[in-house]
Amino acid sequence: MVYLHGLTYLLGSACKMSELALDRISTIELLAKGADGFRKTELGLIDSAVIVARECLKKSSVSPENVDMILFGSNSLNAPEAADDIGHSLVSILRLKRAHAQLVGFQNCGDLIPILRTAQAMVRSGLAKNVLVVMADDTDAASLPRVVGANSYLHSDGASACLVNARLGQFELIHSAIRHIDADTGFDSDPMNMEIHLQALLLEAKELLLQGGSIDLGDKSALVITHNMNRLFGVRVAQALGVSLSQVYAQPSLGHCMASDALINLAKVVNESRLAVGSVCAVVVPTRRSVGVLTLKCVGPTEPDTGERDASLEFNYTQSVRESMSVLPDWLQPMLTSLTGKPLKGQPARVLGPMAYSFTAVTWLCLSLIVPLLGLSSRNEQNFLLTTALLLPVFWLGAAGQMRKLQVVVGHHCVHRVFLRGRPHLSNGLLELISMLILVQSTNEYRRDHLRHHNRTFFTTREDADAAFLFRLGFRPGMPVAASWHLLWMTLISPRFHAIFFTARLRSALGRERPLFWRAATFAWIAFLFVGLPVLMDLWPVLLAVWIPLIVVYQCSALLQFLTEHAWLRSEKAPEGKVDYAQRCWGRFLGERCPESGGPLGRRIFAWSCWWARMTLVHAPVRMSCLVGDLPAHDWHHLCGFLGGDPARWTHSLFDRQAAIDAASPHPLAQQMAHQELWGLTSMLNHVFNFLATAQLSDSPSLSVPLSAGVQEITSEACEKTIHSHHEKSELYPTT
Repeated sequence: MVYLHGLTYLLGSACKMSELALDRISTIELLAKGADGFRKTELGLIDSAVIVARECLKKSSVSPENVDMILFGSNSLNAPEAADDIGHSLVSILRLKRAHAQLVGFQNCGDLIPILRTAQAMVRSGLAKNVLVVMADDTDAASLPRVVGANSYLHSDGASACLVNARLGQFELIHSAIRHIDADTGFDSDPMNMEIHLQALLLEAKELLLQGGSIDLGDKSALVITHNMNRLFGVRVAQALGVSLSQVYAQPSLGHCMASDALINLAKVVNESRLAVGSVCAVVVPTRRSVGVLTLKCVGPTEPDTGERDASLEFNYTQSVRESMSVLPDWLQPMLTSLTGKPLKGQPARVLGPMAYSFTAVTWLCLSLIVPLLGLSSRNEQNFLLTTALLLPVFWLGAAGQMRKLQVVVGHHCVHRVFLRGRPHLSNGLLELISMLILVQSTNEYRRDHLRHHNRTFFTTREDADAAFLFRLGFRPGMPVAASWHLLWMTLISPRFHAIFFTARLRSALGRERPLFWRAATFAWIAFLFVGLPVLMDLWPVLLAVWIPLIVVYQCSALLQFLTEHAWLRSEKAPEGKVDYAQRCWGRFLGERCPESGGPLGRRIFAWSCWWARMTLVHAPVRMSCLVGDLPAHDWHHLCGFLGGDPARWTHSLFDRQAAIDAASPHPLAQQMAHQELWGLTSMLNHVFNFLATAQLSDSPSLSVPLSAGVQEITSEACEKTIHSHHEKSELYPTT
């Protein structure tokens, strides 16, 4: 007997047909057939395949070392990642020490059937004990059309995986068969149009199922799983097989994920408890000129395991990115660790002490402000003035990054009283000084709000001040990903948002909770920054060199950092146990996987040039200005208490996190932490927005801020109410 284990899938971000900018006729035809949505991912084939493969092995309790064969199916063979030996790349990344790889791509969206038949034969013959089945597709990367089959359905990006072996699992593979039809479709026909011979193919499928004799289609409880094409497609399947429409399981709203459709739907059937133990279901997979069928018996529990993560929400998690950089020279590795925020296994820690760290941040901040201020004031030195003007964005990012470092690294650990253990008065004084210099939240308010954030009773719920601020900005549970992106961009460029944000900073910096001395010092400092300095240096140099990084760039950095920090508003409930708590945290790193070795010299030079350009021009600026200090390992800050870590070693956070993962017998939470790594700011934002999009909607009263509202509405009424609610200030007074 042969069984399927660990059914796992992932989907790209949900998109509407309106995003394709189709003509009116195409839109009407698609809507008439019931194709109204698709999924799009920014991941490539390798990352998608790695994620589902790792999750599948975890669910199956099978070590990568025990996998004998990986069968990879894809209809995206034109994608750049498929140009090289993608199968063996997966073997290397997944560390399948003794596995062979086989790429299957000749059946288009019907790849699942021949792959499972091959896996079944290998297990039965004893040639393999564990066969890992993985499928992944990326429509855009492969230059495939989104609209397919004479405006019949929409292609989606997705991936799926399962493990096949002889050990009792979720499903027993009872029967499988494939039949081809010999018919002339003509040279002008769409090679991806499944509807040409659909009726004939479905009748062949019915005959194959009846010949197998393991399923009774007349049984009203029998379930038929098929492609996610469109609603009309499901009707035609039901009619051809002679079953009721309720017996056909497909989800056209997901779009057609090609070969992954059947496994995705099979996994969803399990999660929805649609099959009782002992029941039999059929999988029907038609392609353009062939049809494949499977008969499966449910032999394992069908209730979803609440301890498992939903892989469909974790498609942005990526592993082995930093490890791919180990091919670069050793002398580059410390720089790469600093840039990415993640060290290699066993890399020695080279860190500054707390006071040296603070002094260095202040020094760089002064240079980032004074140099452009002097340069812009040097009217007689035209070359110096021009150079300074061209370098202004670099100075802005550097100054804002050092200000953020003082707030969310130095000030943050002062709040936790671990900046200098045993010297709380010095920590309080330093935090008050930081509040004065960069005009942010005072010590008492910061500590009260932030420690409430760490309370597991409120963590990431609407009772959490940070999450409440997001809610008031307009980021709501159930909000589509595209709407979240639009809201983010409009908020970042909103003058009113920045005005309200900065006004709130001033109110707190001058708040009555502060000692009189610090309030007086802050007032004098504000007078110097906004009156004295412009008088001394002229208005425009001060505006460009000081005010823009202090206000606009700082606040953009704060919003982006805070927004990507946790799974905000994922649930109305507080975390249920350590695992749930850990699932709301993740590592955030900057960088991307190094190009694969091999291939023509010209292609390798181009790939490495693009890699270095993105590392330098995309990821390094984010690291410098937004994810500063130990923020990439912020999940370690929340979990180190569970894992025996010492929060006072905050300067070692990046290395301590990696050491916990690399331990000989890592704690389960450390293993989970290793899995939950996001690479690149776009991936981080997509991840948070996908959690929001799939979060449960709340019926509780909320601010009336429509999703379609302009930025003026969102950032005025919403933020004003945020400011006046003293204990829900969140990143208006950063608490992370």
